[in-house]
Amino acid sequence: MKSSQLKSNREDVRRSRRNFLEKIGHVTAAVSVSTTGAVVTPDLVTGVVFAEEENSGPIDCGPPPKAVNATQTGGEGFAPLPLPVTPLRRSEKKRPPSPPSLIGKLALGAPRFVVKDGKQTMYRDWMTDPADVKTLLDWTNSKLGINYRGVESDLSSFSFDPRELPALLVAGHNKFELTDKIREDLARYVLDGGTIVADACCGWKDFTESFRREMGLIFPQRPMRKMLPDNPVFASYYKLNQQFNYKKGDGTEYSAEPSLESIEIGCRDAVIFSTADMTCGWDGHEHDRGTRMTIDLARQVGANIVTYMLGTFQLGRFLSTSKVYHE
Repeated sequence: MKSSQLKSNREDVRRSRRNFLEKIGHVTAAVSVSTTGAVVTPDLVTGVVFAEEENSGPIDCGPPPKAVNATQTGGEGFAPLPLPVTPLRRSEKKRPPSPPSLIGKLALGAPRFVVKDGKQTMYRDWMTDPADVKTLLDWTNSKLGINYRGVESDLSSFSFDPRELPALLVAGHNKFELTDKIREDLARYVLDGGTIVADACCGWKDFTESFRREMGLIFPQRPMRKMLPDNPVFASYYKLNQQFNYKKGDGTEYSAEPSLESIEIGCRDAVIFSTADMTCGWDGHEHDRGTRMTIDLARQVGANIVTYMLGTFQLGRFLSTSKVYHE
């Protein structure tokens, strides 16, 4: 009896070892080497492939967003029976209702672990500046008299319905590659009236190359072009000059042409891309690396993009429908 149990236990150990080795083999097979020599790690959950290179981007750019202040409301509570009773006053904390979502920040990049402040923490490339969208919308809400919020969005769970999120923000430093399924979903999202806003954080060239390549695969018939001076984005709220102010990592400032590019879909700019950093400017901080718009300019450009998106959303939804005639 004991010998049979020992044999059974040994078989279970062998099976578990076999399963472990098979899983390791699958993961190893999934890791490939790109044509540039970079090791590519697939994210099987989101369908994004993230290139880990020696010159990859920084771990963080800005602090996390501040917590929402809880308001305290007063009320009267009644004690249980028997009656009569004297109402007892009580207070409880309540959060104000959330405004509608306008921009979803896409989660990009494979999970990576680093030791920070003596603790092992996980981060992904899109998390380097976690408060950029929130800070921008807080600022534009006060300037434009609107009330919208930004949320985090994951490709694995997003519905790709513009009615849920009218705009998506794609920001990061490192190279990435989307799957064919995600490319099809993003193309449908844009054709249905959604807008993609992209930013090369710190002006990182790896992200710029990857985003241009992906947009070329998603919209092969519609190349990305420099925005012309008469583009409505330059005057949708602020009247922007045709010479943008930029700042280098060493602190020197210079003026040059706008770093904005776009893809036009149905009489509107459905994809807006900045090759110079503007998300750090949205959050109000600068760094000793990369190339970026000055903080004031970045927020003005962001406000113009938000105004333009709100003004063209219904147009995009209208152009997404097609009439079907029956004889």
